[in-house]
Amino acid sequence: MMAVAGPGAHLLGHSFGALCTLACAEKRGLDGTLVLFEPPLAVDGPVAGAGLATYRELVEAGDLDAAFEFAPVTFVRVPAEAVPEIRRTRDPQGFAAVVRAAVA
Repeated sequence: MMAVAGPGAHLLGHSFGALCTLACAEKRGLDGTLVLFEPPLAVDGPVAGAGLATYRELVEAGDLDAAFEFAPVTFVRVPAEAVPEIRRTRDPQGFAAVVRAAVA
């Protein structure tokens, strides 16, 4: 992409794409500007930390509902009151696959 854009190109990345863009700029260098919009980076401590062990235990015990409620509150810092709405917007089969893959 940078070869097509040419020297001095501006890179823009959003969310996970911001992390990919940052990694590209770090690995290959950047002559232009770098804009990272809402990169999912923790600024005040580790994202998973001690909570990862609890999350893994919930998944390994097969309690995917509890794991789903635990993850956004603990890792993403979503208010607990928002979890029911998040649950309504998710595909249950897809959610279960993501939960299991997160600790694989």
